Amino acid sequence: METMKNAAELLKSKAKGKGWAEQALPVLVSISRGVKEIVVKKENEAEPIKVILAGITEKYRGALDTMSEMDKRIRERVMMEYKETETIAGEEGELVFPQRTGFKVVDIKKVEQRFLMVDSKAVNTEIKAGVQKIKGLLIEKVRGLQVRPRKE
Repeated sequence: METMKNAAELLKSKAKGKGWAEQALPVLVSISRGVKEIVVKKENEAEPIKVILAGITEKYRGALDTMSEMDKRIRERVMMEYKETETIAGEEGELVFPQRTGFKVVDIKKVEQRFLMVDSKAVNTEIKAGVQKIKGLLIEKVRGLQVRPRKE
């Protein structure tokens, strides 16, 4: 609770610049340690549950994988065999064929730019691999903040 009180007071502080950052240091360290402590407690409490859940998942994996594969194959075959949109009803239930509007890319060069999206994961992989220039992108250092508490 003391940490949150200190954090609230810090946010109200009139200090500026480096002075404010220096006042923030002990508060951020305290928050960082508190978060780490809570995460460790949470993980310790959750561990027995994770072990049980992993066992349950493994117990049913084979049956679920087999049923999922059969479901996929049968759905594909139904879509191939029956081209209509009319519902097929039976005692067990219904097969409904809703229509929606979808799309397929046929010529990426003709797609308007507003519909295109940069794959940031792929870009970051290239940057980590040492690429320094990518056409159309500005690769630059981005300033961040890490809190590194000293070992107690």
